[in-house]
Amino acid sequence: FFGETMSEYAIVGHTARSTGGVGDIGGAAAPVPHVATGVPLSSFTRIVAFALRFREQNMLFARELGDTSRLLFRRSVDERVQELAPFLLWDGDALPVIADGRIIWILDGYTASSNFPLARADTLEVGVLRYLRGSVKATVDAVSGEVRMYAIGESDPILRTYRRIFPDLIRDESEMPAYVRDHLRYPPLLFRVQADILEEYHLERPESFFAGQDVWQLPSDLTPQLGARRIPGYMMAPMPGESQPEFLLLSAFIARERQNLTGLLIARSDPPHYGELVLLEMPRDDQIRGPSQITSIIEADPIISQQLSLWQQAGRTVHRGQLRMVPSDSSILYIQPLFLSAQDRGIPQLQRVIVTDGTAVAMAEDLPAAVSALLGETFAAAAAVSEQRATAEQPATGPARADWRMRALELMREADARLREGDFAGFGAAWSRLRELLENQPQE
Repeated sequence: FFGETMSEYAIVGHTARSTGGVGDIGGAAAPVPHVATGVPLSSFTRIVAFALRFREQNMLFARELGDTSRLLFRRSVDERVQELAPFLLWDGDALPVIADGRIIWILDGYTASSNFPLARADTLEVGVLRYLRGSVKATVDAVSGEVRMYAIGESDPILRTYRRIFPDLIRDESEMPAYVRDHLRYPPLLFRVQADILEEYHLERPESFFAGQDVWQLPSDLTPQLGARRIPGYMMAPMPGESQPEFLLLSAFIARERQNLTGLLIARSDPPHYGELVLLEMPRDDQIRGPSQITSIIEADPIISQQLSLWQQAGRTVHRGQLRMVPSDSSILYIQPLFLSAQDRGIPQLQRVIVTDGTAVAMAEDLPAAVSALLGETFAAAAAVSEQRATAEQPATGPARADWRMRALELMREADARLREGDFAGFGAAWSRLRELLENQPQE
């Protein structure tokens, strides 16, 4: 097979006299009659050449080799596309999908340059770039190793030049099969660069731009295993105002040298909206908590902190997943998974899910239960505020107070039911109505 970690060669297809595999000479042997790739080991001269190439003397004496044997090398998907198109910048994070009954790897290729007039430089792991476009999608068949490349999006002048030099290497976007197109995702490296640029270039007034006012920055990630910078994350969720969930890529922004949330950049991947970018700007007069402030709220919760201490005392290692933000029409739901593993070499397993709306916090064994608990916390807090208000001002009549409480309970149950059914749009609508009811309680 071909994949991300296939560094060694393999020999497939052997004769009937074979008595076993040839895994001891660097690969695996198996009768795979439908494999179209590979170099036929049809002559002893070719076998000697490859034995020298891989410094493998056992290949010279393997009785399993025959006329149907084929040698597969460059089995890493990254290496395959790099060998075919070294003039492109390839994203190392390949995406495996099940399409047309097969496993296919999808990779993003970029046209890039460090020299481009009047362009701002951006420093990445690969170096300093002034030009970057996600212009190519490549597919690698996990069984045959067949590589296909497709030009994506608007006509790129750099890619157009490469296609003239290699006319049969990169196909038109119209030739991409529908089962591949359905699995495309927005290029992650391009999204990171666009987010970096947007820290300053979201401003529309020239005087604010040159004065350095209202500059944003990407928040740092407080999860140790994820590094210093917060990694943009993919998720399945509906766009605000939409009813169906989509495959989205999201990045948050905070005010520079402050921690309040200022914006959310969302990239859409599902057709017909592939490639669209949506920027949600937070109201300037509303201090919405950012990721680090939400993390502080979670850590300060007495129930959660006590449970974490108990797990650590029991010799378990707690792994905190990345904090996810799910925007709805009128609020943001923050979600963080907790994983537990043994301290020596245990595999982390999902143990709890924490959710918060920036005020109340809840933790449960799965997401629907955590959201139900959060709704209960929100309702209880609002009821306590209402009780204090009624006592301080004037007594409210029993039926009036019961009416809005019953309505709040109905909305809470509706939101819970919608979430369990996977209806994110219905959940968001019920959540918004509940929030509006709790924030605008009638003055009895």
